[in-house]
Amino acid sequence: MFGSVRAAGSLVDQTARYVVDRTLPAHSMPKVARDVHPEWIATALGLQPGDVERVNVANEHHGTASRARLAIDYRAPGIGPATTFLKLAPTAFVGRLFMNALGLGAREIDMYRKVLPELPGIAPKDYVAQWDHRRGRGVLLIEDLAARGCRLDDVRAGCGPRDAGRVLATLATLHARYWNSPRFGGDLRCLVNSSAQRAIADQVKVVALKRSIDVVPEDVQRAARVLDQRGDAVETFWGRLSGTLTHGDTHLGNTFFDPDGSAGFFDWQVASQGPAIRDVAYFLISSLTPAAARSHERELLDEYRRGLAQQGGPDLDSRNLWDLYRAAATHFYVAAIVTAAFGDRLQAGDIARTGVERAVSAVTALDSFDALRRFID
Repeated sequence: MFGSVRAAGSLVDQTARYVVDRTLPAHSMPKVARDVHPEWIATALGLQPGDVERVNVANEHHGTASRARLAIDYRAPGIGPATTFLKLAPTAFVGRLFMNALGLGAREIDMYRKVLPELPGIAPKDYVAQWDHRRGRGVLLIEDLAARGCRLDDVRAGCGPRDAGRVLATLATLHARYWNSPRFGGDLRCLVNSSAQRAIADQVKVVALKRSIDVVPEDVQRAARVLDQRGDAVETFWGRLSGTLTHGDTHLGNTFFDPDGSAGFFDWQVASQGPAIRDVAYFLISSLTPAAARSHERELLDEYRRGLAQQGGPDLDSRNLWDLYRAAATHFYVAAIVTAAFGDRLQAGDIARTGVERAVSAVTALDSFDALRRFID
């Protein structure tokens, strides 16, 4: 009840911020990629006025955020990076409202300001990470990973067990460092989902689960009703588990591999305090083909368990971790269904369909809804 009231209040508040942003005079923070001028880039990169001569916008894309690759010309070669990656708030009202009501834009900026400097190499280098609370929008300028020689893979092809192990090693490092951290009650409180954000996310989930997705068999749809009918019990269960910092969207399309083979993540906008196993299950189920996942997930899960302990995290019981993994597949199932329900606004249709197919395969093979029921009964 109170969460729904706060959710409504949040939507009104974010609508007001959008109106303010549209009516206030021009601002030094760019609103769209074409607003980026040489002087702004020079300041962002710590250069002198006149060092940057031209900025060209390439590969612009609009979705949950506005993204563009910038090609930069300098007065002399080698002064700065030839390309950078720009991320801005969505320009459309509905996109901005959705993003800000869930705190996505501000959260990613907080990650770059407060957390990622503590974890070298786990995310792209940032040049600018700014948020304007009054206007409800920000700007993130980061390195172009491809220009550094990093490998960016396609989620549709899937990754092999060796690369999966590298990603899980990165997750083990992340999760161990913030396991049950008291900072979630202090400087990292901004990464704890508010009751309003949880209420909005829950409504999105309920609407998406009621939509008929043609690749979801009826028996899976029936089993998934537990997520709606016993939603409070499900959230209470996940909330009782030890919390850590989770990326929250750990599919292969948000992952990069350095030339040395180590793995990192970008798109930190849904990072939050939560149970580590959901990050792990989300990655393995979304990023491996069903055949590869079923063949290797137990050994990869054990590899993650050992890595977590080696990095200073807890030594988890392997049997309980496996049961939690089975239950956590339902979390990715929800994410896949929500993504597909939004159509091309969140992901390209074929990528969204791949996610749903892999989620259905996992919850069926792992009997995930039964595993979840055993935890909440």
